[in-house]
Amino acid sequence: MVCRCLLIAVACCALPMAGWGQADVWEGNIANSFSEGDGKEATPYLISSGAELAYLAKGVNDGSITTSDKYFKLTNDIDLNDQAWTPIGKSYSYSFQGNFDGDNHTISNLYISKETAHVYAGLFGYYYFASDVTIKNLGITVGQLGITGKGYAGGLAGRIEGDHALTLTIENCFVTGSLIDSDCKEGISSSAGGMIGLITGPPYTINITNCY
Repeated sequence: MVCRCLLIAVACCALPMAGWGQADVWEGNIANSFSEGDGKEATPYLISSGAELAYLAKGVNDGSITTSDKYFKLTNDIDLNDQAWTPIGKSYSYSFQGNFDGDNHTISNLYISKETAHVYAGLFGYYYFASDVTIKNLGITVGQLGITGKGYAGGLAGRIEGDHALTLTIENCFVTGSLIDSDCKEGISSSAGGMIGLITGPPYTINITNCY
């Protein structure tokens, strides 16, 4: 089964747009730390480059960075440069669980291949929340090579899941660009969406406002 979603760019002045400054162009390298911060709400981890964003992905996927009840904030536009991106969060056990503020910046030229996607393909692969969390003020443009997942694929997240009676808020976000494609093996379910590939789990609330 192949699930595909073709994104068409539209304009909306109320949503995040790339800033006037020069975007950081990622060359595939991984930083050793974030720019600043300690992950608290008043002093979030600051991410200023593709290398620091890749550091977050690596830390979540190998378990060296804990994201539950933590706060992360972009301080710059980031051009992922059609380099193969490994999604942030590869499974339930190694999932992203924090708050993410794009601060009206854009992450552009996102490219994910089946080799780097695991089962969950998106900027975030597996997003699991065990407390009330927010994703806000973030723009994502999918690069010309697109996103190809093995199971669940979306520009923002491949899969979102949460605990009982909690709330996930997604506000002022957009995903535009190229093809999102979920190509799974026979007998394994798959789905693809412009923003989120799959939402699952026990009863909880997701508020999505001013997004496309």
